Amino acid sequence: MPDMNGLELLQQLRRQGIQVPTIVISAHGSAGAQERCISAGARAFLAKPLQDTELLTAIAGARSSAGTLGP
Repeated sequence: MPDMNGLELLQQLRRQGIQVPTIVISAHGSAGAQERCISAGARAFLAKPLQDTELLTAIAGARSSAGTLGP
């Protein structure tokens, strides 16, 4: 994304009160990046390259927790 990264987008959505289950997929899988994304409200953080099963598990988890999102 040319104007912001995924974490910035997630933070912007949260500031606007938009609560959608989010899975962050990044080529920069540092522990710090993961912590920042999860703290910002991401349901999962996956580092590339990833396995299909990892993504499917993250999607299932995000879907099951979608009903627990607050305003």
